[in-house]
Amino acid sequence: MNDQDSESKSKPTKNYSKRPTWQWVIIYLIFAIILYGLVYLIFFKSTGSTGGFSY
Repeated sequence: MNDQDSESKSKPTKNYSKRPTWQWVIIYLIFAIILYGLVYLIFFKSTGSTGGFSY
């Protein structure tokens, strides 16, 4: 009886912590695209039309 109780308690933690690899790849790509977009907007909005670096 104790064995069944310990198995049922450990199952939900395994289901929540395990994710397929493709889901981690998608999460990483979404995060990278958002971060790249923010950096791109910040640098190009602050530089204006000088063609890159502000002198």
